[in-house]
Amino acid sequence: MEGSMVMSLIQNSNVTEADFPVFHHLREITGSLLIFHVRKLSTLSRVFPSLRIIGGQNLIQHFSLIIYQNEDLTDIGLSKLRLIRNGGVRVAENNKMCYSRYIDWKHLMAGPLNDILVDDAVEIGVGEGKILSCTDDCEVEDESKCRRVSHSRGEQLSCWNKNTCQEDCPYDRINGSVGPGCADSNGAKCHEQCVAGCTVPDDDKACYGCLHYNHDGACVEKCPAHLFTYLNRRCITEAECDAMSALRGGKDVYKPANGVCATLCPEGLEEDPTNKKRCRKCAGECVRKCPGNITVDTMSKAMQLKHCSIIEGYLEVEMRVGMSTVAASQLTDVFGKITTIDGYFVVRLSPSFVNLHMFRSLTRITGRSLYRDKYAMSIFENSNLQKLFPPENRLVINTGSVQFQNNRMLCYFRIKELMAKLGREHEMSEEDQSLSYYSNGDKAICEESSFNLTVVDSAVSQTAFTLRWPALNTSDIDHRKFLGYDILYKEVAWEDPNLSIDDDRSSCQDTDSWYYHFEGVNDNIERINGTGPEYVTAMIGNSHIKPHTLYAAYVTTKMVRHQGARNAVSNIAFVRTRFAVPDPPRLTKAEALGTEEILLEWDPPLQPNGDISHYVVSWRAMDDLHMNQHMGAAVCYDDSSRSLDLSLGIAEGLREPSTTPAPKAVSMLLGENSEGQNSDTCPRHEGCCKCAPKVVSSELDESIESQTEFENAVHNVVFIQNCAHSHDPLRCGGHDDEEERPSTEDVTDSDRGQERVRRNRLRRTIRHRKRQYTSGKHRIQLARQRRAITATAQPKDDVNGSLTKKDPQPLKKNGSVANLSQPVKNDAITANVTATSYVIRGLKHYTRYFIQITVCQDPTAPETHCSTRRAWQYVRTKPI
Repeated sequence: MEGSMVMSLIQNSNVTEADFPVFHHLREITGSLLIFHVRKLSTLSRVFPSLRIIGGQNLIQHFSLIIYQNEDLTDIGLSKLRLIRNGGVRVAENNKMCYSRYIDWKHLMAGPLNDILVDDAVEIGVGEGKILSCTDDCEVEDESKCRRVSHSRGEQLSCWNKNTCQEDCPYDRINGSVGPGCADSNGAKCHEQCVAGCTVPDDDKACYGCLHYNHDGACVEKCPAHLFTYLNRRCITEAECDAMSALRGGKDVYKPANGVCATLCPEGLEEDPTNKKRCRKCAGECVRKCPGNITVDTMSKAMQLKHCSIIEGYLEVEMRVGMSTVAASQLTDVFGKITTIDGYFVVRLSPSFVNLHMFRSLTRITGRSLYRDKYAMSIFENSNLQKLFPPENRLVINTGSVQFQNNRMLCYFRIKELMAKLGREHEMSEEDQSLSYYSNGDKAICEESSFNLTVVDSAVSQTAFTLRWPALNTSDIDHRKFLGYDILYKEVAWEDPNLSIDDDRSSCQDTDSWYYHFEGVNDNIERINGTGPEYVTAMIGNSHIKPHTLYAAYVTTKMVRHQGARNAVSNIAFVRTRFAVPDPPRLTKAEALGTEEILLEWDPPLQPNGDISHYVVSWRAMDDLHMNQHMGAAVCYDDSSRSLDLSLGIAEGLREPSTTPAPKAVSMLLGENSEGQNSDTCPRHEGCCKCAPKVVSSELDESIESQTEFENAVHNVVFIQNCAHSHDPLRCGGHDDEEERPSTEDVTDSDRGQERVRRNRLRRTIRHRKRQYTSGKHRIQLARQRRAITATAQPKDDVNGSLTKKDPQPLKKNGSVANLSQPVKNDAITANVTATSYVIRGLKHYTRYFIQITVCQDPTAPETHCSTRRAWQYVRTKPI
């Protein structure tokens, strides 16, 4: 369905559930879905049995799914729903509704507007006809195929009704982005151009929805050159675009241009005045006219003005609600191109507005129509408004007066500055109360001074920085009125000397572009070299501070308003944090091309934490005997790692071993005994821990963030390096195999007995493997088998691109390595690569290779690093 669907006001008592229509084939609604005041309907599962996608191209407020005040609804039942492209969810005041609280709504959402408001109407007794509390439990055949959510009382299956759960597909999300979904036939990954699932895997014509566009029944990344995209979802011809206006009631005129069929011309084009169905290139700057006489009270309405230059009529802005999740920069995006309002302009009752900088291009208000037949501009009842338009703004008002009322944080001198720029100082008389001194700024501190803010260079680290500024002199004020300092900081792309503290601001701290840190009075007062004036120092270090990132910061005083109070604001200082260890590269392909070649492809790390210069590719042929020699090595992992892998889009066998503390990831032990019960080992190896008891696995699952809760996890096998065969101090912690064994003086008889059992078992394993190996019957069993590996030594970084080996072999011009023989007794071979793909050549046929990829930062930079974790994979070359 291209558009929105509304089912509302069905109140006839004679209606039965069987009377409601059934949309068997409806899989996608491009707009919104509203179910409001509908009686006799107990579930949506019968009406929408196949609905998988809600597009959210048209929103109600900022919601795309609203189920509101339906007295007979007992469950939602949209069990096929897989994706909400944009907009939030509101389920409220349905007084018999169960099975709505524990749906993983976040998992379904993909857009920037994603509020979730789901109430417990049954629990709190909203409306009449209240029933008993919901259990929200369901009985299904296989709970492992269901999603779960965590809450204060534990973990809960996500159920649509008593018999149906919210299915969990590992391919719904990949690396935090929308994935193709799972095939109905076997649960495999759908074609990469699919979303919301498919009937069979790897078929672009079997998709339920398209990631980009639908063309002749197939999902494609872009439309053919002779076609046009329509509603950002399908490809149509020019003739079909021309006919679209009539199909949609003739209200809007669609125009084919630059590969898009839309009512508005693309950037750089304007409507042809001789043919409204065509666009033409703008002679100069493009001017886009939009119908006015509108009141913008939601973000969905605001988005309609995103490309507008001239509003043909009045514009009223009243953003009372729904701004708690809207980034302040989005307001600049939607209002920032408006140059002319051909009518009057009103901003009222918008508590999130701190200034009017989002109207940075507004230069003319014509006053063709006037507010209350008098005012061309009226700004009133904005409780947090502190400033008006940007200083460079040159606004002109042709006709009509100006009104400012009850903006209690807006200092009167700022109104005077604007009126002076408008050439209307004469209108500011005491008789005219349109610009009241008493109702504007009565809660603000309007006297300001400035001070100098600097960065303490010696105290900048990877995840923190320290600022210094002169302490406020409180000798001439009531010191009890001074509370401390607000430090505001944000990430920036470059050191912009014209950066303003007023751009992209909101009174909602969650959506303001600046982060806040409060520093109390006398918390960190110092004198440089013990003499001179007092300075305040403050360290900013938290989850918002990232390595190798540029930040802007400024400081303001925080004062209780009183007579004679004044604020002080610093300059903006810039600081870049230091390099840190990069994340590992993300291996995307590792496959044998033939008997002597292996192809590797990878993506850069998610967090480079510095300037990436090259990758170190390391490989070695594996000795099957030694690889399986230590089958008793202890390896542990918890089930939560499976969910984590799935959320990151890590395919089976591609998980890299972690060497940094990651409580929800894989735990590794280097010690071993016959019972698999290990003492603490590798104390010098960061990230090692004890195996978690099986009984606490559910607790670990509960602690995983909701956005990474994927069940049906990819099984990972964690390999532990055999330190006796190939000693690596980084992995082995400086202890070889003999040092790990208990001495005879320190063990009990029981310990000696267990050690004898362990050694005997190990000898039997070695003899058995050796017989298999020498007889040619050796087969490696991989499926979910815990085993030790003969891993490569840590490659040394070689910036000259040479091979790291005891007897290095030359690297051929084509990148291959000559004479790779003797797979049992070889060291790792490494090559430095600047690209994100590499072909290893000159390998031995039907040989298993252990391959690792490390990412390294610019070695010429200070404090440079290579990743401590590596992407790795085992690949066997093809037989002859």
